[in-house]
Amino acid sequence: MGSETYAVNHEFHRVLLRAADNPLLDLVTVPVFRVLGSRFSRDTAPEDFWTCVDDDHRAILAAVEQRDSMTAMALMRRHLDHLGDVYKQMDLLKRPG
Repeated sequence: MGSETYAVNHEFHRVLLRAADNPLLDLVTVPVFRVLGSRFSRDTAPEDFWTCVDDDHRAILAAVEQRDSMTAMALMRRHLDHLGDVYKQMDLLKRPG
């Protein structure tokens, strides 16, 4: 999966940020997305990574559509924790030695 997949998933997060109507949250995520978009190769992601991301996004969207903010928040937190773990693994793979 390449840059197109990343762009679609990035847009999912951007839409949620705009829907949250929190300019500060929107502002602080800009550098995070910049680093994620430039530093990590999607080619080094684990085999099931994009399937997991898609499943997470579908569950989050369903909670948002149901206006269940507590579930959406819990699902988003779990999703971000998972992403953090995978990006840490990918970063370790990049380091020499």
